[in-house]
Amino acid sequence: MNVLSRNGWRVAGLALLVGVMALLAFVAPTGLWAAGDTVVVNGGFENGTNEWKCKLCNLSTGSPAQSGAAAQMTTTKTSGRAQLMQNNIVLQPDTTYELKFWAQSNKGEDLQVTLLKQSSPYTNYGIKTQSFDVTQSGQEFTVTFTTTGFSQPVSDARLRFRADKGKGKVYSIDNVSLTADGSPPPPPPPPPAGQDEI
Repeated sequence: MNVLSRNGWRVAGLALLVGVMALLAFVAPTGLWAAGDTVVVNGGFENGTNEWKCKLCNLSTGSPAQSGAAAQMTTTKTSGRAQLMQNNIVLQPDTTYELKFWAQSNKGEDLQVTLLKQSSPYTNYGIKTQSFDVTQSGQEFTVTFTTTGFSQPVSDARLRFRADKGKGKVYSIDNVSLTADGSPPPPPPPPPAGQDEI
């Protein structure tokens, strides 16, 4: 085989490799690649408070926890609602996700959860201010939802935990995960009998 033939095979091999990579890049946004993998970073708070921000609150890690360490959020304002949040979360459009977290409140007060665009106009991305009845003993919560509000993959999602109003409330939050299940969302219901589809 002469040098020209070898170079031709190398060029063909490189073109094939580029084609496969382009195909993978095209397939990845469907959400299948993320199945089973959490898109939340440091959801178990084993790396301290890295990747998390706290507004109107003091944030540390320790116990009580579901396992290891947990976020300890102490509210600091009487009139405002403290917020624990993580930004820059990557989401796929029209994809079913499962949010799981463990939470405890020192006074058994509710906790609100929202998944939204992290900047104006703060579009709802699938969970809109859902309240959870957090107890003093702590428990795990699970929410299944389908992403909404965008048609292409995004990397600007914010997961936000919001406390009740008041100062000195303490919430423990642990093992936060947000995973895609890899299956398409359910089809829309058929139109009522006797009506044409628009």
